[in-house]
Amino acid sequence: MIDGVISLLYRYFRKVQLSESNRLYWQWPTLDRVTIGLLVILIRHILSVFETDIIDIGETKENLFALFILLYCVSIHSRLKQREWLQQQTG
Repeated sequence: MIDGVISLLYRYFRKVQLSESNRLYWQWPTLDRVTIGLLVILIRHILSVFETDIIDIGETKENLFALFILLYCVSIHSRLKQREWLQQQTG
């Protein structure tokens, strides 16, 4: 999860552009996954504000982690579709 947050912010602030031939282009999720990554990391602190035992921190964390993985897969899928569309347009 730290890689899903720190590496993305590093790329964003340093304006690191990756080409499709770079393996990190496909391994690193896109910047819009930072919010979910931060929620997974900070969920214990966020829920402690409410001081309730009704919400299970472990289950919430697992759900957010699953959402992060899902959005990561959607990100890769959309990049593949975009690549396919660009190839059709150019040739």
